[in-house]
Amino acid sequence: MKTSCLSSMVSQDFRVAIRLATECGLDGLDLDRVWQQPIELIAVSGELDPLQRVLNEKQARIFCLATNVFRCWLDSESAFREHLLWLEGCLRMADMLQQGQDGAPIIRCYAFLRKGELEEHWPLLQERFTAATELVARHGFVLGIQNDAQTFLGTGRELARLLESIGSEHLKAVWDPCAAVFDIDRPEIPYPDGYRCLQPHIVHVMLRDVDRRKFFGTFREVEFGEGLIDHRRQIGALMADGYSGAAALATVWHPGMAYDQSPDMADFTEEGGQRAVRICLDNLHAMMGCI
Repeated sequence: MKTSCLSSMVSQDFRVAIRLATECGLDGLDLDRVWQQPIELIAVSGELDPLQRVLNEKQARIFCLATNVFRCWLDSESAFREHLLWLEGCLRMADMLQQGQDGAPIIRCYAFLRKGELEEHWPLLQERFTAATELVARHGFVLGIQNDAQTFLGTGRELARLLESIGSEHLKAVWDPCAAVFDIDRPEIPYPDGYRCLQPHIVHVMLRDVDRRKFFGTFREVEFGEGLIDHRRQIGALMADGYSGAAALATVWHPGMAYDQSPDMADFTEEGGQRAVRICLDNLHAMMGCI
């Protein structure tokens, strides 16, 4: 299993993000925001030369384009068409990236903002993702849906259902165990329940942690490994099951976000974010080393 993190956790400056990733021993990065822009907007602009120059110079591995594609309303035809254009731009970017590294990045997307019940929207959800999958398949890449409690697919069980109904090698899962905890209307224990449903489809993993035991029932991000998610067993299962993709730190926790402090006391500077990456990565490496 390889290690990564969201590039914006380190810096909006792509060169800084790559340098810290190398210093920390990360195997690569997930691109989400670069130079103050979401990666999908950089992709659709077609202005890829600055990104390519840095990558050619630094030889960094990019595991995932962590986009906001399909984080929009399902029933909006205009939004869907706009997001398909974003996806086409990301496919061009993925093609550029794979030429300089061993393998193409996963393109991360979401399952549309949740409004109403899943069952009543299920046929349209299938239709939208069938069209998107056909587009991705023509380019030979993989679209990874990340489960998210604000979307129609918040749990591993629900995401597995959609993937199995479409049945394409070009549509897979980006597994976020933490998201299932946030989905209080559709409860699922992330590990082992959600993971076991989704395991055959996982191509990328997002890692963060939350707790509410000391926050009066309100979820708050905490240091990776210190919260509610059973990450030790989850990571052990990934390794035992032969998972060879990347696990990317995606936490918004920063030093100073302690149980007995206001989030306003956290160090939200770039330096604070970099310290957070180092701390959380040390915790992740410790878990991996004990398995």
